[in-house]
Amino acid sequence: MDRTENDANVEEGSRKCPPPGACGAGTPDTPLSDTPSSEDLNDTLSGTECPGWEDTVTGDMLPLSRQFGNDYSRYCDFQEVGAGGVAQVSSCVDSNLGRRVAFKVLHPHLQDIPAQQVRFIREARVLAQLEHPSIVPVHELGNRDDGRIFFTMKRVRGVTLHYVLERLRLRDPEYADAYPLGRLLEVFSHVCQAVAFAHSRGVIHRDLKPDNVIIGDFGEVQLMDWGLVKVIGTRDEADSPAVKDDPESTAVPPEREGGVGETMEGQISGTPRYMSPEQAMGRISEIDGRSDLYSLGAMLYEMLTLQYYVGGATVRETLRNVVVQIPRPPRRRAPYRSIPRELDAICMKCLAKVREERYASVAYLIHDLEAYSRGREVYACPDTILIKAWKCGRRHPVLSTAFGVGFAVLVMMLAAVVMAREIRYWMLMKEGDRYREEGNAVFEKKSRLFQELVKLRETRVRKEKGSREAELERDVSDLHLRSENKYQTAVILYHRAGERLSERQRAAYADMFNNQIRFALMSQDYTEFKRILNYIRDRLGTNFEHAAPGDRRWLLRVATSLKGDGKLQVDSIPSGAEVTLWEFERREDGTLTPVKAKVLGPTPVQTLGLGKGSYLLGFQHSGCPDVRYPVRIDHGESERVEVFLPDALPEGTAYVPSGPAYVGGTHARYYRLHETPVNGFFISSTEVTFGEYVDFWREQARRGRGTQDMSRVRLAAGDRVFRDAWDADGELVPPLRLDMPVVGVTHASAERYCAWLGTRLGLPCRLPTAVEWEKAARGVDGRPYVWGDHFSESYAFSIDNVAARHSFGLFAPPMSLSLDRSVYGVWDMAGNVREWTLTTFDDGSPFYKIKGGSASTPRHFLHCSAESDIPAAPSDVGFRYVIPLPATADRRPEE
Repeated sequence: MDRTENDANVEEGSRKCPPPGACGAGTPDTPLSDTPSSEDLNDTLSGTECPGWEDTVTGDMLPLSRQFGNDYSRYCDFQEVGAGGVAQVSSCVDSNLGRRVAFKVLHPHLQDIPAQQVRFIREARVLAQLEHPSIVPVHELGNRDDGRIFFTMKRVRGVTLHYVLERLRLRDPEYADAYPLGRLLEVFSHVCQAVAFAHSRGVIHRDLKPDNVIIGDFGEVQLMDWGLVKVIGTRDEADSPAVKDDPESTAVPPEREGGVGETMEGQISGTPRYMSPEQAMGRISEIDGRSDLYSLGAMLYEMLTLQYYVGGATVRETLRNVVVQIPRPPRRRAPYRSIPRELDAICMKCLAKVREERYASVAYLIHDLEAYSRGREVYACPDTILIKAWKCGRRHPVLSTAFGVGFAVLVMMLAAVVMAREIRYWMLMKEGDRYREEGNAVFEKKSRLFQELVKLRETRVRKEKGSREAELERDVSDLHLRSENKYQTAVILYHRAGERLSERQRAAYADMFNNQIRFALMSQDYTEFKRILNYIRDRLGTNFEHAAPGDRRWLLRVATSLKGDGKLQVDSIPSGAEVTLWEFERREDGTLTPVKAKVLGPTPVQTLGLGKGSYLLGFQHSGCPDVRYPVRIDHGESERVEVFLPDALPEGTAYVPSGPAYVGGTHARYYRLHETPVNGFFISSTEVTFGEYVDFWREQARRGRGTQDMSRVRLAAGDRVFRDAWDADGELVPPLRLDMPVVGVTHASAERYCAWLGTRLGLPCRLPTAVEWEKAARGVDGRPYVWGDHFSESYAFSIDNVAARHSFGLFAPPMSLSLDRSVYGVWDMAGNVREWTLTTFDDGSPFYKIKGGSASTPRHFLHCSAESDIPAAPSDVGFRYVIPLPATADRRPEE
């Protein structure tokens, strides 16, 4: 078998440990107790027995390398075993004793971080206090010659329990013979005894998992990785500011999403798949020995079924499932493995979501395991009279005859047993109904508050939250957790009442599932919606065949609505335009590409069924230019569009019809992603070039106003002095060219250019507003980039596009990068040069918003919602213009 060393990441501590010998500890005159109490352990770990010892780690503390005395030179022949996020583990020879030991040393880049040093020392001292055959003993804590802290341990050779289970999953015959269920239970029993010993000393492991269990070459079992321990009676690491501020901490702050999620008072530490619900929610004050019991249950579940009891595509989804998902009993999850009902009950008792329903301690779990191995009654799975008699007969063959004699008596008692089961059924159903009704009351309050929260968000598009919004989010989150817990408890009680569904149970399940589905739809949490449906299918069949007829029809309709199909009606002004529909397809390169052209015929187009997603409509009408109109169908949405078709397009412009658009978002300074109506307009297809602007400047110069509208540029990143972009004759300075977009002009000059151009065209002309610019760039579906969902440096001319820099120099001529083109046919809105808008920032400053990225800016400027107010060097701010539609242009004339 392969041999592995276990070296998982260690959760760092936050209390400073006293130097050995500082108070006489460890001297020949100091008697050491063989059975230290948890109070002794607390004192040893926190250093409270030493007068003057500081309670927290400070930045100016003495180097910890001066705290230990040791002879590091006696260790030799180092052989690296592995490394984790905090420390490196090697195998070496202790020349004094002539034996190989495991040598664990803090990583060099963590050596000068006091909190990391203390965490490392804490792990060593916790292990030193736990003297048990299944817990690896610590030999020495000291410093290397370079000051790095290390400690040595017994070298453990063997395989991890995780590796064994992986081989069993692969049906490896060697491991199948070596690790039958009985052998796995022996390993599990050793782990339980080690955990029980630690609990008796006031230590909670908090990271129990198969990866942390080593099975030695001679059958010994070792429980490893005590880096995340919690010592009862001491301040926990996750509450310490020293840990929260440390970027290397393994404590993960909780996240929230949409106001509905986990309410966590602390930090999350451990391995998500094996966490207890209270750990997953970060409720540090609730973590005790029963939290380790839950993790032991997760391990036992995996041993019995060879499957994880809970899963998830992401860490967040796994944490959520740990809290809300009730696992299927092992016997139902893996019926082909013939799992004994006693082990099934033991496992599910450990995995109870409510702490009080688990074993009171690991000692009770060990008692049940021993009872099972001896053929006695298990506390978690009370025997029926028949089973008790059968077990008794197996233990006492002589009594088998007596059992036969008593069989007649048992037959007479069957009626009493049936009656007892009926009584138990009605009691459990009554208790389940109570929890369900309490959950319904909490659910109704949660729904009312969530509707208030939605209305508040619809009227508030700024990013910062008001006090009422924050209060509603907290209340909804707390009520959501409470209602789910009530429903989970009710489901457990109904299930205990009987595995075969009665009409009363069906009605109760339908009531709870109806509420959960309603809220998932209300909060647009379609992932949760799908999870609930899958859970219902697990209970009522793939096609809900075990549901009552009325409930089944409703569930089938609900399942169909999960697809989110919508409807679309299309018309145009004037009518009679030929319409073609394309669907935007998300491709592997991150682009949204119109595909699957479908001719819809002339407008008006009657109701058309469409799946939720993003689409493009193309309009063709005699005497009118072709028009593009993107449309987004949200979940179950019915959309009606009426598009104005202009008689002509001003030269060099693209048409952006009236309609709603999603603007703002992640990179916007002040606004969330929100939908807003935008009037139609024409926008220049490309940025104004030097050639176009110089024509304007020459006319201004003839009128004596050339100086104020001169382009003043810096042509290198290190330039501090601006210079004119052309001479008095309008000849550009190298490397500028007439086909490049103009830069280095003021906002006022850009506005004067628009006014000059408008006079020549005989049309109103101005700079675009920030909202108009953003709609022209991203269309209506809220895409983050002009081309789609994902970033690629080759799609736009930014500082990251080295190839474009080599090809074009400072800037590229318009339309040089084929993918930097919006859905309306507007070019270079992501990169090349940034652009002035007509909109100022809402913070009261006089600065105008600059949109887009340039050849001088990094990737985050390419996001359509990004906005800035400071030009860069080399000069990179240009502009384009818009010609707004008249206010009445897109209205249908009166009949």
